[in-house]
Amino acid sequence: MNPLHRASVSAIYPLSMLQLGVERGLTIEQMLQNAGLTLEQLHRPSARVTPRQQAIISYNLLQATGDPGIGLELGLRSNITKAGLMGFGLMSCATFGEVAELGIRYLQTRVPYFRLSQSIEGPLVVVEARETMPLGPMHQFGFDHFMAEVYEICRSFANPQGLADAQAMTEIWLDSPEQPYYARYAARLPRLRFSMPSNQFRYSAALLQAAIPTVNPVTAQMAFEQCEREMALLGYTESLADRVRALLVCHEGSYPDLVATAERLHLSTRTLKRRLAEQGSSFGDLLEDVRKRDSLQLLLDADRSIEEVALRTGYADPSNFRRAFQRWTGLSPTAYRQRQRGRGTGPGPK
Repeated sequence: MNPLHRASVSAIYPLSMLQLGVERGLTIEQMLQNAGLTLEQLHRPSARVTPRQQAIISYNLLQATGDPGIGLELGLRSNITKAGLMGFGLMSCATFGEVAELGIRYLQTRVPYFRLSQSIEGPLVVVEARETMPLGPMHQFGFDHFMAEVYEICRSFANPQGLADAQAMTEIWLDSPEQPYYARYAARLPRLRFSMPSNQFRYSAALLQAAIPTVNPVTAQMAFEQCEREMALLGYTESLADRVRALLVCHEGSYPDLVATAERLHLSTRTLKRRLAEQGSSFGDLLEDVRKRDSLQLLLDADRSIEEVALRTGYADPSNFRRAFQRWTGLSPTAYRQRQRGRGTGPGPK
């Protein structure tokens, strides 16, 4: 099915547009014109609309109000309750870093036409927003709305005492040119940069450790298990095994254990083991796969000693690492390096 015609957008978005339109003197009929929707349909529990219908309502609102900045107004009116069950899950996270990670993952349960990816650049976290389907003439409106909404929701989380300097580093990059209406919202937004290569949020990495006062692990687990079900229903769910592999990153000589991994996924250990077993896998098997993958990659760097590679893959005793590597590949780490050198894939040991 064409994604434009798939009911994947939460009805809370067109409903918020209708509310603002009514405040501006418009009628429901004006805003729903050509959308093939009724107000009754939008008020049904768990109602969703197609991206095409959402685009039509957005276009109607923009044209009828004649206000090119109305996307920013919509975004800045947002709050965490607009995110529905996902919002309750985010409120129950332990840190802002966890909020960011899970918000990025489950964004698709609310809006399907944007994707977020996060990276660290020195002291800054960079979250890039990309459109997954062409927004066409609604590009600037769409990003105005989305970027302002994400900022407003995140601001309520990342507002701990003593981090004012960190918050002052926040910027929003927009790939569209500056327009006169942005001046009306300058006091309600962080620093904006225009005509940039991409649309980004940039903020201090210090905020990742900010504690969330409403933390509740039980509520978070319940909320995100439901989000997983929604992802599955919408066809977005990736393999649980792939998600576990992504979390298995060695830090100071050890990988996350089963308990820590289950907590990050907001699952009980029992549920995690059961679901992996249903997929024909286990936590131990995945950890073994990751250690092998990391070992093969690290050994390509000839400046790393075998002892360092062993430690970086969770083996305090290099002899245990050598035995494991022999089991995985049929070669010793040194022999593997020599073979890779012969194939021209690495500089070889010194």
